[in-house]
Amino acid sequence: MGDVHPSAEKAMLCRRLSQLTFEQWDLGAGKVILANSGSEAVEAALKTAFLATRRRGVLAFTGSYHGLGYGAVTVTGRSYFRDPFAAQLADFATFLPFPHCQHCPFGATGREPSACLPDCQNTFMRHAETLLAQGNIGAILVEPVQGRGGEVAPPDWFLPLLRSLANQFGALLIFR
Repeated sequence: MGDVHPSAEKAMLCRRLSQLTFEQWDLGAGKVILANSGSEAVEAALKTAFLATRRRGVLAFTGSYHGLGYGAVTVTGRSYFRDPFAAQLADFATFLPFPHCQHCPFGATGREPSACLPDCQNTFMRHAETLLAQGNIGAILVEPVQGRGGEVAPPDWFLPLLRSLANQFGALLIFR
């Protein structure tokens, strides 16, 4: 009954979180969900994205880890976690390579991160635009830095580009 009849402390925490985020960004009072784990938060975000966009598809990234709940494992980009349950998982996740300048998924070798920009960014953008233009992806789910993937940080262009693509194609951008 904790969510139906929250304690005064829980309600105050949710109100304060709204003040520090949504209201600080001039978006009015926000809705706050308290979760027990990252996996549970991802499950809630996936449901929210579907309700907001009415599109079930999710664009996720290779090397990602979002948890072991059915929705979260479906969008996890690591076959070690996903493959044992493949027969039970829904088919709503599409994966793109997570850009990583030290181990370029687009084939560039021996480059410094600054040299990554034009070729890799354009290649990634073409792939992402092709997928998003199909009209069935309602969410882009990304770890700003992949933890289980080995503390992998993307190039500087990656997250702003995801924001731009989400805006352009009407998808929600979910950071985990």
